Amino acid sequence: MRMAILAGLAFFALASPCMAGDSELTGVLKKTVKAHSPYRLELDGATGSFYLRGDVLKNVPEGTRIWVKGEIKTELYDSSVIKGNSVWPTHWQIFMDVKEFKKIAKPFEKPKEKKRRDKAK
Repeated sequence: MRMAILAGLAFFALASPCMAGDSELTGVLKKTVKAHSPYRLELDGATGSFYLRGDVLKNVPEGTRIWVKGEIKTELYDSSVIKGNSVWPTHWQIFMDVKEFKKIAKPFEKPKEKKRRDKAK
């Protein structure tokens, strides 16, 4: 059930024209030992988790509640090219390439955008 919800969310994010470009997610950061994605975001709302990639996350402590913004991407995980026995069959991986993050205090919080002041000429 949990995987079905995540797959549905990912499909919506990839298929929806309103989600073209950068997307946003919130949750708690977890670090993984997976080679394909070193980070996982436990999504707010108990809807599952989402894999993350991006150097901007390397100094963020595990367990930090964050808002992330980035591009949702896919990659084919081809188990036939892996040396040794792979427990996973060939499949698609869905992840976010994170470009920006902010620490947040509560679930679903969005960081406030800085207001630009137009300078009078």
